[in-house]
Amino acid sequence: MLKYRARDAKAYAREHLRGVWAAAPTPFRPEDLALDEAGLRRNLRHWIGDLGIGGLFISGKQGELFSMSVAERKRTFEIAVEETAALGNRSGTILSCSDQNLDTVVELARHAQAIGADYIVVHAPLLHFGRDVDDTVFAYYEHIAAQVDIGIAMWSHEDAGYLMSPALCARIARAIPNIVAIISKAAPVDCQGAMLGLNTAAGALARICGPLVAAPLFTGIGPSAPFAVAAGLCLPALFMAWRVSKAVRRSA
Repeated sequence: MLKYRARDAKAYAREHLRGVWAAAPTPFRPEDLALDEAGLRRNLRHWIGDLGIGGLFISGKQGELFSMSVAERKRTFEIAVEETAALGNRSGTILSCSDQNLDTVVELARHAQAIGADYIVVHAPLLHFGRDVDDTVFAYYEHIAAQVDIGIAMWSHEDAGYLMSPALCARIARAIPNIVAIISKAAPVDCQGAMLGLNTAAGALARICGPLVAAPLFTGIGPSAPFAVAAGLCLPALFMAWRVSKAVRRSA
């Protein structure tokens, strides 16, 4: 059973999508190359119970989604949700529904929602020869999100034939309530950890500094003062987003 409705997906993700979320490899039995369910359960118990991982990314590229049938992918989803629940839901689940067949994406997304997963990931579609890429990608995520309430993390990688621009990501996030995150390979490989840490630190700093600054403005100047200052602080952020968007377009 899903823990929230589509309209509440962003708020749920802000509260719960925190900490280290690790991409889980999928074990296969050596004798017949079938899914090793017992091995996956042992791994999940170790990652959740012993290591205290914040969340697990199941059946993504690191989990060899390309090596599994749809039925096997669904089974990995079920095992992850079962083991997480058995250990008190100390970790979250984000399940990869990425596929080149849109019907398969929707089928996997509905299954993830039905079994009570926290979120899903959907890779941006391959558009090596596409026109109107931004509108196509927008329509792609809009269609998937309309079929389910579960929170969706977008996945942008150059192997799709393009990288999603910051402007496109913002457009999708504003328009679709259950888009909750993006996984991007726009940062160089040797900088991705630093970028993740910087983003997490900046979010924490904002949550700390906001009340400290807003309270004296509210009491000393008036109720509208915090909003006016916040609007002014948005201007440099918009300028930086514009610069990043230009750099991404040049590198694409």
